[in-house]
Amino acid sequence: MLSRLLRREFGMTFPQWRTRSRPYHALRLLADGTPVTTVALGGGWSSVGAFIDVLRRSFGHPPRAATAARPDRGAIGTGGQRSWGRPHGRTPASGASTTVQ
Repeated sequence: MLSRLLRREFGMTFPQWRTRSRPYHALRLLADGTPVTTVALGGGWSSVGAFIDVLRRSFGHPPRAATAARPDRGAIGTGGQRSWGRPHGRTPASGASTTVQ
């Protein structure tokens, strides 16, 4: 039932959805101050390097950018606003390619 719902609503299988949702969950943990190694290994990545590669490919930034984006610190050059939250090069509504700042 869940697989059919995911395919109908999101156009992907459960494994595809899970693969795409893991980096977003990792970002939340990083923004809350959880160490990169803890997030990477606790999230099921085979190594910290593999985790860094996934985040860089998904969002265009390494994990340290997410930790810098914490609301209490603010990311350099963002005026304290997070620059994370959507896949690199995509807008939420249209899917058109843009540059994430």
